[in-house]
Amino acid sequence: MSFGEKLRALRNAKTLSLQELAWRMNVSRQTIHEWETGKSKPRMERVAMLAESLGVSQGDLLDDAMEPLTPEPRWSAREPVATYPTLQPILAWEHPEDLPEGEFVMVPRLGVRLSAGNGHEQVEIEFGKATPQAFRAEWVREKRLRPNKLAAMNATGNSMEPAIFNGDSLLVDTSQTEVLDGKVYALWYDGGERVKRLYRLPGGGLRIKSDNSDFPTVEVTAAQLEHVRILGRVVHRSGDGGL
Repeated sequence: MSFGEKLRALRNAKTLSLQELAWRMNVSRQTIHEWETGKSKPRMERVAMLAESLGVSQGDLLDDAMEPLTPEPRWSAREPVATYPTLQPILAWEHPEDLPEGEFVMVPRLGVRLSAGNGHEQVEIEFGKATPQAFRAEWVREKRLRPNKLAAMNATGNSMEPAIFNGDSLLVDTSQTEVLDGKVYALWYDGGERVKRLYRLPGGGLRIKSDNSDFPTVEVTAAQLEHVRILGRVVHRSGDGGL
C-alpha cells in the first residue's frame, strides 16, 4: 500500500474525518486530502506527528521509499557542561493555570446567558462543557493565547462570505473585547449572537459590518452600545471554505 492509502485506512479505522485529523495536525483539510490521494507527501516531521495523532507507529504509515524519523540522541547529565544544548526560552503565561497540559488544548463551546437587570437584558458568557474542540497546545503557545479565555463556535449564515462560510468552526478569544478597526468579533445584539467586522466611530459609536455586501451595515451610537455585548475576537477559522 502507498503512504496515502495507509493514511486513509488508518484514519477511517480511527473513525476520524478529514477535518478532525486536520484539527489535530493544525493543517488544512485540503492538506490531509492531498496526502491521502498522493498529490503530495508530508515531511518526516509531519509523519511522526501523524503517527502520534493516530496512535500508531511511523512504520504503520510509511511506504518502502520512506525512512522513519530517527530521534536525535539525548544529552547525558554526565557529559561536560560545554556540550549541553543551548536552552530556548518558553513563552510566559500570566497565570500558572493558563499553561495547558498535554499535547492538545480542549476548547469549550461559546454560549451566552441572559438575565434581567437595570431594566434590560444582561448578557454573560458561558463556556459549554459539551463537544469541546481540540487545538494543538504548541499552536496556542505560538499565538500567545490564554486557553482559559478561548471558546469555539460555528458560523451560521452567509453574511461574512467570502471570509467565513456557513458552518465554519471559529475560535474566539474572549479576552479581546477592545475593538481594533477591521477585525472580526463575535458579539450579541438584536437578540442573538453575530459574527461581524467592527469599526469604531467618532463619539464612541460602533459600525457593525458584514463582508457580504447583500447585508446592510449597522451603525450604533454611543448611547445604544448598552444593547451590544462584544463576546470576543475571532482569532482562527477552519472549514471547507464554501466547497
